[in-house]
Amino acid sequence: MCTNGVCQSDRSKTCMHVSTGDDYCYCTDSLGDCETKADLCIVAYAYEGMYRDCKKTCNQCGVCQNLGTDCPDRQKAGYCKMELYLDLMRWQCKEACNMCGDMTPPKGIPIG
Repeated sequence: MCTNGVCQSDRSKTCMHVSTGDDYCYCTDSLGDCETKADLCIVAYAYEGMYRDCKKTCNQCGVCQNLGTDCPDRQKAGYCKMELYLDLMRWQCKEACNMCGDMTPPKGIPIG
């Protein structure tokens, strides 16, 4: 159900009333430059703001999907279980790594 353009079942999503009479909830980025800053989804100093403002780009929409086209190959190579790559794989390869229900926030890659 939509109220003032906000999805009531998940207030982090935008809502639109469609011609069939149904309400459609979808996840968006609230900033216009999220895609250009996508790497910041797993950087320690920035990921909190990115998860808040760039939900779609950071794969935080509640949809379990792979963002990377090579996720099945990464999974077969064992990256899903390597501590060094967990944040990256949780962000880009949720489906391939069976991390769909994993809501663990990233530890973040320290910079500097």
